[in-house]
Amino acid sequence: VMSRVRDTFDVEVPFGALFDAPTVAGLAAVVDELTADTATSPTDEGAGARDLPAVVPVSRAEPLPLSYPQQRLWFLDQLIPDNPFYNLPVACRIEGRLDVAALHRAVTEIVHRHEVLRTAFPPSAGGRPVQVVQPAGELPMPVIDVPGETPEEVLANATAMTEEEAARTFDLAKGPVFRASVLRLAPDDHVLVLVLHHMVGDGWSMGVVTHELNALYGAYCVGEETPLAPLAVQYGDYAVWQRGWLTDAEVERQLAYWRQKLTGMPPVLELPTDRVRPAVSTYQGATRFFTVRRETVDGLKRLARSERATLYMVLLAAFKVLLVRYTGQTDVVVGAPVANRRRAELEDLIGFFVNTLALRTDCSGDPSFRELVGRVRETALGAYTHQDLPFERLVTELAPSRDLSRNPLVQTMFQLHNTEVEPLRLGDTTVSLFNEAALSTRFDTEMHLMEDEGRIRGRWIYASDLYDEATVDRYVASYLQLLEHIARNF
Repeated sequence: VMSRVRDTFDVEVPFGALFDAPTVAGLAAVVDELTADTATSPTDEGAGARDLPAVVPVSRAEPLPLSYPQQRLWFLDQLIPDNPFYNLPVACRIEGRLDVAALHRAVTEIVHRHEVLRTAFPPSAGGRPVQVVQPAGELPMPVIDVPGETPEEVLANATAMTEEEAARTFDLAKGPVFRASVLRLAPDDHVLVLVLHHMVGDGWSMGVVTHELNALYGAYCVGEETPLAPLAVQYGDYAVWQRGWLTDAEVERQLAYWRQKLTGMPPVLELPTDRVRPAVSTYQGATRFFTVRRETVDGLKRLARSERATLYMVLLAAFKVLLVRYTGQTDVVVGAPVANRRRAELEDLIGFFVNTLALRTDCSGDPSFRELVGRVRETALGAYTHQDLPFERLVTELAPSRDLSRNPLVQTMFQLHNTEVEPLRLGDTTVSLFNEAALSTRFDTEMHLMEDEGRIRGRWIYASDLYDEATVDRYVASYLQLLEHIARNF
């Protein structure tokens, strides 16, 4: 049940989950829903009671298959080779005395621990890609002095260098698929830049990296050995496990739900754009940051409690109101990522587990906002119960018209991170995120929200091929006005 609750709340980071009383009330409502008898239709029979088999180590005598999500990204890489669209970069500024040798050793140990970070994906003799784990060696981590005559010039150059590193492509067939570097701004001022391909990681994985860096760096700085226990399984074991338990019968059971839910859905969500859509997307993106006030968040949580919903469901319902107003469509499909780590042995792994759910809501009939929250709640709970079907399998089944200018099935993503994120702690240094703006997007728009000390910090990522900054400012202002109105009046 708690695994399902974790996915329900779309948790992307596994550490330090601290919930306030309103959130506990929302959790209780979800637990009640998920532990109830779900056998209300043939497609739902037994969905809440199924136990997934354990993930166990498998032989490495032969190359291992790709997981289903890896298979989709490999295909996209073949379709548009040498692209950075699925790079996952993170840059952290480290101010204070940094032990670069200890940091290098810690990063190398993480690569040793997680096979997926030293995996290549060459084609087999039959043409299908396979996973080939490369021997563990020392990971290169160059230390680069950032040029500049003034502190402002150094910062500007460091920003440009992190952007260049984030956009540098990977060769999936040869590897490596993970790299690290350090930019030295001054003797006691550095930027750690980590970049991995989405084939081998996701948002939760970045939390695992942070946790292990904290533990390893702290130990190595004082001459101790690793404090981390060996991993019971690796991502390759998961890929075999996923293909083993998702039998034809299980896939058909879940497909039956999604066919019923998505048949007849609109082919695209037409959020008005400023420019004609290019024939092939360049995936270039930009980011608009915003904040939702604490008082507003408190009001939204009260509404969620009263409707036996979660804060996520209320925020998503408001987002769908916004989309209805700007598109004129009342049949709204939004993509929602779920962590998809439904076995405890998967929580400490780096790898690509996240799955995308297509959340379709009927917004017709001029419903009250409370009624709309109920519709979103019903849609979300049904989707979580059938979340194991790989998104790529759903795309194959529904066979939408393929268009290189759009993502299939969903063009807009919505995500809430609502757990306390473990910060990076490297000795006595001060660590902060550096250059948070996204430079690419696989969707027309992405809404990312994160709870932070009672407030919500938001990032609206958008395709800069399609939208001007002023247009996205207007969308963000409208969403904030909606949330204020809902918090005050409901």
